[in-house]
Amino acid sequence: MKRSFLILGISIAGLASLPSCTKNLKDDIKYLETQVDSLKKRNATLREQAKATQNVLGSDEPIMATTTYKDASGAEKKYQDTYSFKGGNYSTHYMVDLEDGTYEIYIERFSDVEWYEGAWTEFRYNPTTKELTQKRGGQYWENPSQWFNPSYNGGSTGCVVDINLKSINMTTGDISIDFTGTADGTYTAGSSRWPNPGAAHTTKFSFTGKLSVLKRGF
Repeated sequence: MKRSFLILGISIAGLASLPSCTKNLKDDIKYLETQVDSLKKRNATLREQAKATQNVLGSDEPIMATTTYKDASGAEKKYQDTYSFKGGNYSTHYMVDLEDGTYEIYIERFSDVEWYEGAWTEFRYNPTTKELTQKRGGQYWENPSQWFNPSYNGGSTGCVVDINLKSINMTTGDISIDFTGTADGTYTAGSSRWPNPGAAHTTKFSFTGKLSVLKRGF
């Protein structure tokens, strides 16, 4: 009989402690939920900071450029790189209203803060006629012994520049293009900026990003 009372007493004591345990468990769950919410907010903030950093550097709007040509033996050669840096101001990405119905557009990205390697293009655009003129562009890089700068000037003898303007917003500066520059041996001959002077070269890249929208005289 005494044993029964003892077991009953223990059971009653255990039941008496249940509300306290339940309250502690609820408090723990609430604390964990608060921590989860705090981590979610912190992660969201970090994501926004990462996006801002990418935008400042330009790494969210990179250019991957490829130059192809034949070397002295006739073998196909290719130089390819991705450029993810941009200028701290508008110098590498702008659209200027020239107040004559046309806009000057310039796009460039480079590989690091030394700015020795990169790709670029510039052209005039008439949003009324959709015409692109004064098209130029190219890719530049250095190797251990020499600096190369294949540069294409559209309309020059032996050189063709094709810019496919896939989309452009004249208000926001959002733009998407494909660039192709092609030069034959007569255009490249006698210039050390080409990997193999006297041979045909082609440079291609695409760009999708946002330009600074400026007024003439900025």
